[in-house]
Amino acid sequence: MYLIRSLFRSIKRLFYWLPVIWKDRDWDQYFFFVILRHKMKSMQKYFEKNAHFVGMEKEAKRMKLCVKLLDRLIIDEYHEIAFRQHEQRWGEFNGDLNNLHRTKVTPETEKQERIEAKRCYELEDHLRQQDIDQLCKIISKYVFGWWD
Repeated sequence: MYLIRSLFRSIKRLFYWLPVIWKDRDWDQYFFFVILRHKMKSMQKYFEKNAHFVGMEKEAKRMKLCVKLLDRLIIDEYHEIAFRQHEQRWGEFNGDLNNLHRTKVTPETEKQERIEAKRCYELEDHLRQQDIDQLCKIISKYVFGWWD
């Protein structure tokens, strides 16, 4: 009986993972985050449904936070967030690849725009790093308590 249940559970897990593994590539961090998110979401659901020990709900909430952080890393909208006000002030890129500049930038304001753009790039990196640091901190602190 145990072998049959184990076989069905394994087949179910295979179908759970197949769409993710099918699309997996070794190109960049995106695919790593997708796999980690899929695993974290699965564990979160398990911990929410099968609370066998005191504090399991708290662990599920930590996993849920990890899923949210992974969602943000996967979506990767840090550039848009960091540059939102910058684009309102200086305009969007004009689209001319030979002379790339923002639509509201004049020769007199070009230096100031570049200074502010540098700050936006730094903010973008900072926001992304904050999320990855928080994710890694949660995992490193709690991963060995995530078992049933």
